[in-house]
Amino acid sequence: LIAPMLGISCYLTWKYGFFIATIVPAATTFVAWALITLYRQSTEERQRRSFSRALARNTSPAIAASITKHMDKLDLSPQPAEVTCYFSDLQGFTSISERLDANQTKTILNHYLGAMGEVLVENRAFNKFMGDGIFAFFNSPLWPVEDHIIVGCESALATAQKLNELKASAAAEYAEEFRRLFMRVGVHAGPVYVGYFGSENQTDYTCIGDTVNLAARLESANKAFGTQIMVSGVCRDHAGDRYHYRHLAALQVKGKAQAVQVYELLGRKGDVDDETLDYANAFNQAVAAFQKRDWEGSKHHFQYCKERRVNDPAIEL
Repeated sequence: LIAPMLGISCYLTWKYGFFIATIVPAATTFVAWALITLYRQSTEERQRRSFSRALARNTSPAIAASITKHMDKLDLSPQPAEVTCYFSDLQGFTSISERLDANQTKTILNHYLGAMGEVLVENRAFNKFMGDGIFAFFNSPLWPVEDHIIVGCESALATAQKLNELKASAAAEYAEEFRRLFMRVGVHAGPVYVGYFGSENQTDYTCIGDTVNLAARLESANKAFGTQIMVSGVCRDHAGDRYHYRHLAALQVKGKAQAVQVYELLGRKGDVDDETLDYANAFNQAVAAFQKRDWEGSKHHFQYCKERRVNDPAIEL
């Protein structure tokens, strides 16, 4: 508006001698435009910083900053996606913390959560801490992960290994407490809705759906089976022979009408000792016979397993 107005004014003044007072309205228009632009930019920058801080709580600051640069192109509303969900929890941490003061509990928990968070972020997860538990998911629309099921299984194995390293390197004053830590993990993949959920005053970038609920159920089911890492049949079928497994059961978890095949993830191909593999194979045969309603065959294989491992809760279950 300013440029044509000044141009027309100059033309009329030069051609016909008419003078139109355009400087004041032109300057006023320019100042108003500049102030509005400045306000919009400062508002957007505050929104970007707020968004970046929120993302940094769930992933690495570098990734959060990279995503924030393209915030104007992002759709943050909940949208359907295929993800792999990871849940972990520390067994018996409440009883451990009862023997410690608040500062000691904080020190142990911060070391644990910090180490686990680093592993998950390296594997491109969005994660959040819930007390001594962790929820993470892979293949968010903001941060796509190719072959996210494999990445989820690798994360489960990597966090378990990281905990073992923490136990080995723990300072003398906390060595006993770290040795008591035992982590249970559940992994499942499937459809969810991913985006910002919450109220007007408080929102969270997360995923919601039946897939999330089942992954959480698998984590807690480890307690009944005496296992550390439990994955669903979906993960097992997708990963194939990349890993070794023990077939545990067709498990009907709370809130699900259909039973879900579940497996104990033992380790990567070639990383599991022969004794563990032999035991897992015998257990697999027992479960297969049971699911075929071959009660005598199942009983025979389970009895063999019990002779080898007297205190395996999965056998009794």
